[in-house]
Amino acid sequence: MIQSNQQIYVDNAASTPVRDEVVAAMQPFLQTVFGNPSSIHKCGIYARRNIDEARERIAYCLKCHPDELYFTSGGTESNNWAIFGMAMASEKKELITSQIEHPSVLNAIKALERFAYKAAYLKTNSFGEVVPEELETLINLNTALITVMLANNETGVLQPVDKISELAHWHNIPFFSDAVQAIGNVELDLSKGLFDAMSFSGHKLGGPKGIGILYLRRGTKIEPFLHGGGQERGYRGGTENVPGIMGLATAVELAINDLKKKQSVQSIKLRLLEALHDIPMAHLSGRLDNTLPGTLHICFDYVDGSDLVRYLSMNGIFASSSSACASNAKEPSHVLLAMGIPYELARGALRISLNERNTIDEVLYLAHVLKTAVSTLRSMNAEYRNMYMKK
Repeated sequence: MIQSNQQIYVDNAASTPVRDEVVAAMQPFLQTVFGNPSSIHKCGIYARRNIDEARERIAYCLKCHPDELYFTSGGTESNNWAIFGMAMASEKKELITSQIEHPSVLNAIKALERFAYKAAYLKTNSFGEVVPEELETLINLNTALITVMLANNETGVLQPVDKISELAHWHNIPFFSDAVQAIGNVELDLSKGLFDAMSFSGHKLGGPKGIGILYLRRGTKIEPFLHGGGQERGYRGGTENVPGIMGLATAVELAINDLKKKQSVQSIKLRLLEALHDIPMAHLSGRLDNTLPGTLHICFDYVDGSDLVRYLSMNGIFASSSSACASNAKEPSHVLLAMGIPYELARGALRISLNERNTIDEVLYLAHVLKTAVSTLRSMNAEYRNMYMKK
């Protein structure tokens, strides 16, 4: 039974609480073993040894080589480094991406366009899936990089990266994928060679904020992004975030071990969807069989998504209307507009992202409050009142 003062967090796609095991892994490196990993005394050497071991642990989980992993400050840095670094390492000047990428990808590409680069944007179908067949029409001899995310950060829709990778490599073009939302939610096997580069972020899977990874397959050409003292084998300057790295390694291990639990998360999501079935004029984004296990994205007619989020928040339920990185934007999500969702309907978006901590009781309470919220907000909408509440 849910108490009226209980808080329910269903915004795990934005960020997750740091797991207890992760805090324990980080603690010694905050106060006891605090040496700079570049120092040659015992304290520094111990920190360096632990960074190397953490890299090996993560590589084991992702099925790649330790020297293919580079620690960064998070997903945004990893995305920017991959795009800038791989583009600048090529003599070619054209990039291909999709219309539904995270802002850290789209804005990085826009920045490159100011330096004589050109970009082409893959469209999606009505389910939010990139159409690989269109890629063939965009590839040319001057294409330097193809970048398409693995799972969309708003809708949770999985992209056909296997087909995109096949086309990219057939044309000898490197393929980079933003996997920030995917890690810990889907199985990843980097040994298959589908990706030349891939980005990850710690705080999406029970790790700390401010730490991430850029995976670079052996042989991938890239320019350094941060120039400094030669850390990360000369490719990413700056003193390493040792506590963050140790926490990230533990978080990745726990998330990979917990992948089987995602079936229960999927079941809870379906139970929530069932409880919401009687809300009229509610539109599911994407296909249930092709989204992340815990992500449920719905658009409601005659409702403002920001108002809906605030209403839920006042009732102790924390969800979102879009990506956290764009939550202050007044315009509808670029992802939804790219899917062909009408402007006004896209303004009524709600993203619910569950994980293993959420329960059936929580989602049933969420459904109850959400129904009341939608009804209340619609009653305050003049257009809705004129069309559906006439006496």
